[in-house]
Amino acid sequence: MRFHGFHRKELFDVPPSGRHVWWTGMPIFTFEGAKVRDLFVLGDIHGLIGRLKGEAQNPIC
Repeated sequence: MRFHGFHRKELFDVPPSGRHVWWTGMPIFTFEGAKVRDLFVLGDIHGLIGRLKGEAQNPIC
C-alpha cells in the first residue's frame, strides 16, 4: 500500500515543511471467523522521515 499526505505538524522531531510526502506499508489482517479482528501496518518509517526532511528518495512503486 502507498500512503500520502501533507507534512503540516511536527512529526518524528521534524518541523512542519508543507511537503507532500508518501510512504509504503504492508497491511496484516487477522480474522475471527469472517470478520477482521486486527489490522497492523508495517510501514517504511525511515523512508518517510527522509521525505519529511526533503532528502532525495528513489520511489519503490
